[in-house]
Amino acid sequence: MATYLFRMGDGNEGCFPRYFVTLKDNDNPWQALRALVANQYIAGKPVRRWIINNTEIDGDADDTIHATVYEGPNHESAFGAAWLCAELQHADWTDKPYDGWSAGCWHSTNDGLQVYPLRAILDNAALRQYRAAMRKVRT
Repeated sequence: MATYLFRMGDGNEGCFPRYFVTLKDNDNPWQALRALVANQYIAGKPVRRWIINNTEIDGDADDTIHATVYEGPNHESAFGAAWLCAELQHADWTDKPYDGWSAGCWHSTNDGLQVYPLRAILDNAALRQYRAAMRKVRT
């Protein structure tokens, strides 16, 4: 099992910590990030479909995985930067206090960030999306 910090924002303001999410050993962190980003928007709405279809994901599961949506559905951006960005940052609990945010605004789970299992945080539509993506990854 691995724990990640889920951060979200835009390309102008940056990604801000939202909560910690735990992934099982058989979970795919890249597909989990895609589902977590979509989960922030209302299921079945055009914005959520846009995000699902236009999210670019890269990174390293042992460090940080990045998700970027460069333009919104109406070609909007964040003052010329990415319209939406998110990250799953690997939480290494052996480094205490954990200084996972560059501005140093939090140092551990005691600072109010909750820890959730992936399946508890995703709504039904995002969970279906994640499971479908996992089936494609396995084949």
